[in-house]
Amino acid sequence: MYCRNENDRTICEIETQQKIIIRDICSDDIDRLRLFSCGNESMNNYIHREALLNHVLGEGITRVVLDENGKDIIAYFTLKCTSIKFEDPEMGDEEREIPCVEISRLAVCLSWQNGTNGFHLGTSLVGYIISTIKEEIASRVGCRWITIHAVQERIKWYREQFNFDYIIDDTPDEFGTVSMFLDISNLEAYRKICGQLESIK
Repeated sequence: MYCRNENDRTICEIETQQKIIIRDICSDDIDRLRLFSCGNESMNNYIHREALLNHVLGEGITRVVLDENGKDIIAYFTLKCTSIKFEDPEMGDEEREIPCVEISRLAVCLSWQNGTNGFHLGTSLVGYIISTIKEEIASRVGCRWITIHAVQERIKWYREQFNFDYIIDDTPDEFGTVSMFLDISNLEAYRKICGQLESIK
């Protein structure tokens, strides 16, 4: 998926020669938000009722994905800042607070799921999100992990397609999701600098 920025939106060309539009959610979307359906009640309720409010408050930035005509919302995702306390033996004995960007929502409408339009939109969107976090967020603001709360049927997909791992283990929480992370830090550079500092002592 090749993407380019145009003003306040991103235009992406997909393998089927179609184009999709990615942009921030806005008040003009209210009517079309209610038409979105992905087959998951929680994801539907969020974009119908909460996404725009949280976006305006800055509690979760939601971007909608539209078809090439800019008419229908075919997917959306929400990102927010978070942190996780974690023991990392490589970095000392004390618990560390890891700065993260969380993919708190990601949903694709039913008519675009499972490659039904000749294109796996969800897979491409996760790749796009990871690249955006690495290039536009983590390069300017401290962010070591990308985190998600994966539904159980998507755990294997996140592990195999994108190298996410369990934060603790594969035990689901009270919502039936499993906390996972992707480490986007440069551990090789970290180890090299540690070695250089040790040699100075």
